[in-house]
Amino acid sequence: VNVIMFHSTIHPWRPSLQRLTKGNRAALGKYLLGLRPTGGTNIFDALEKALEDKEVDTIFLLSDGSPGSGKFVATDDIVREIRRLNQTRRVAIHCVSIGRDAELMKRLAAENGGQYVRR
Repeated sequence: VNVIMFHSTIHPWRPSLQRLTKGNRAALGKYLLGLRPTGGTNIFDALEKALEDKEVDTIFLLSDGSPGSGKFVATDDIVREIRRLNQTRRVAIHCVSIGRDAELMKRLAAENGGQYVRR
């Protein structure tokens, strides 16, 4: 497991996937409890970082789905570039849209073997 916090920039919990041992579970819980919402939504860079880890086979993306920073911010650009990065990997990307329906999140899930839900 790993968590990549993203706002204007990205902040991985760990540099790569970690076994969810008792110690890592406690450390991750502490990390998550310390997170606070901030400005910006850098969806592309966070997904790009997650896809860099060759061990990743599933991604859960939680966001409002309104990108405002990063290498790409337009829906078509993000979908195109993630398709390119994931074309041979076939990593499933499940998307949870927080607060509203988000076309970007729907498309990312649909094109990457994931499911989309709104909460």
